[in-house]
Amino acid sequence: AREDALLRALAGEAIQKLGTFQLQGLSMLAWAFARLDLVDAGLVSGVACRAAGRLTEFRAQELSNLLWALARLRVQDVSIFRFAAAAARRDLGRFKPQELSNIAWAFGKTEVGDASFLHELAAAASGQVDRFKPQELSNLCWALADLSSSDPELLHAIAGRAPGLLGACSVRDLSSLAWSFARAGVREVGLLSFLGREAMLRIADANPHDLSDLAWSFAKLALGELQVFNAVAAAVPSKVGLFEPEELSNILWAFGKVSFHDDQLLRAVVREALPRLGTFKTVELSNAAAALAKLGVEDVDFLQSVAQEAKPRLAEFKPLDLAYLAWAFASLGLCSKELFRAIAQEATSRLVEFNPQGLSDLLWSFATLDLAEGSLFAAAADRLWRELKVLQADGPGALGLTELGTSVRRLVWALSFVGHLSDDLLAAARRALQHAAAIADAGVPSLAPLALGDGMAGRR
Repeated sequence: AREDALLRALAGEAIQKLGTFQLQGLSMLAWAFARLDLVDAGLVSGVACRAAGRLTEFRAQELSNLLWALARLRVQDVSIFRFAAAAARRDLGRFKPQELSNIAWAFGKTEVGDASFLHELAAAASGQVDRFKPQELSNLCWALADLSSSDPELLHAIAGRAPGLLGACSVRDLSSLAWSFARAGVREVGLLSFLGREAMLRIADANPHDLSDLAWSFAKLALGELQVFNAVAAAVPSKVGLFEPEELSNILWAFGKVSFHDDQLLRAVVREALPRLGTFKTVELSNAAAALAKLGVEDVDFLQSVAQEAKPRLAEFKPLDLAYLAWAFASLGLCSKELFRAIAQEATSRLVEFNPQGLSDLLWSFATLDLAEGSLFAAAADRLWRELKVLQADGPGALGLTELGTSVRRLVWALSFVGHLSDDLLAAARRALQHAAAIADAGVPSLAPLALGDGMAGRR
């Protein structure tokens, strides 16, 4: 407490004298308080304000340290990062690996997305990949992936460099690298296989975030590294009380995605999640329910609790998550009529937002449970009529004949499955696709009947 009071007093003195600080001093002051994890809003705001007008005068290390510190100290006004991007991009080639990594991390931490600047930063990093240290690489990759600015060329360069560094990586660095590649959808099998083996050696040191990221990443990229899931499954139960809701949901989603059934893991995660479902986001509720369904786990108490939490919040669900939720209950044969009645009402009012996959899954769920929600089915039929009119008038357009044909085919299948496909609507679908094919000078997508259950292909 005495040390904290002293540091607060120092912060107060520094605020009074900020006008006398040179640029290096400003950077060092912010860096020191960030290293001490001492957030003083007045000092942070004062440093940012003082530095903002002179960003072009900072040296590379001073600028990177300043931005890193402001991000760590949770600066409120992030406009300084946009000004800093303009200053830094003038000569990114002068920045060293640690400086590039720090800047990227700061942008990621503050969620300041500047696509063109981050692309230039990635290009500058690509030429120096062999000089990056493990944590610098993982921080760089994490930030770019988190801001949806991953550069495939940089990731491929890192994939070539990283195997030689993985032995020196912490489990946090390993899980962060795995997450970055998965978020970017870059499937570097050799690198990630090597990474998985290294992570297993350090699994005892992994915290819940690391375990969640590892499982999610390997599931997302559909990597057949089952030994990674074995290691995660063994590590989770003893630490499950430390998991955040997102981490619990991600663990369930990952194991469901790869159909890896581990009784001890599932019991531990479900037991921990059950009393905390009220803190789950809507996507976390639907993912947890869908994962249990995928694994064939009919935990009625858990799923009834999910239904109770979800029902008053259905307006917050994205369309695809509504479909996942319905699919989970239907797949297990659990009919919660109140939940499904509410889902039908919500989905009917937002039907235009559903993609064909989500809509066909949704209708399949109602039909499987023999729930005759006429308004929902009629709205789906009306949507198909409207899409067919556009197709008949304008052709496939930018969507492309193949994708459009798949969309129509799914809707036809779903309406047929629930008994709401009239002969006239089926005939109209055939005519519209033939017309579109003639315009596009392409083959006509088949409208042959689908086998029951095909509508569930492609679960995420």
